Amino acid sequence: MCPACPQPGINYFPDAEHSGPEYIHTLFLAVDGNFRLQLKKKLRDLHDFHLHDGQAYFRNEEEYKHYLSTVKESKQVSHHAMYINAVVTGVVAVYCARHGMFRPDSIVDLEKGEKYINSDYALSGALAGTDDIPHIVVSYDVACQYVKHFRKRFEAQFPDIKDYDRFEFLIPKMHLYAHKDDCHYRYSFNYTKGCGRTDGEAPERAQRACDIHPRNEWRPSS
Repeated sequence: MCPACPQPGINYFPDAEHSGPEYIHTLFLAVDGNFRLQLKKKLRDLHDFHLHDGQAYFRNEEEYKHYLSTVKESKQVSHHAMYINAVVTGVVAVYCARHGMFRPDSIVDLEKGEKYINSDYALSGALAGTDDIPHIVVSYDVACQYVKHFRKRFEAQFPDIKDYDRFEFLIPKMHLYAHKDDCHYRYSFNYTKGCGRTDGEAPERAQRACDIHPRNEWRPSS
């Protein structure tokens, strides 16, 4: 857990007097997919198993598979992923958008590219324990499309999450240049109160460390 982000009962006390301006207690999250972290098809390795499934950053595998089997296919976010001989085509993760740390229980595997159903499940895990946080900003490079039916999807699949009026969706500053002019005003960090100099590009910096090793592929005959 990011030590600088608001954590109810630890560094943020909702009922405390003189708690300061509301934006001080804003939680900034960033959602992004990474297609370099793939898992290629291989002979089953009986010694390759979870030690702590669902107890750190990745969500519980069996619960995730059950969720995918119960929801309808959704729009695919990215069409640029390469899935040749891959059983996992990448991951979707949720980060602290200001400090770049992974949120606990907020990483999921992708099976056929990045879809809203994958991002929803990752984000729902990242929102655990945030009921008392008054304002949550979510950065996503497709926020303008993702937000359209966000509440409808979450009310159907994640009924424990409450108060959707506190959510605000924005587009990372670098990605915003690829969007229409209307998005530049509606989803810009620069025009949103309380965001300071947050750019929403924390996933790009965090993924840099993850992308170093997948560049080399070692096959059994290597």
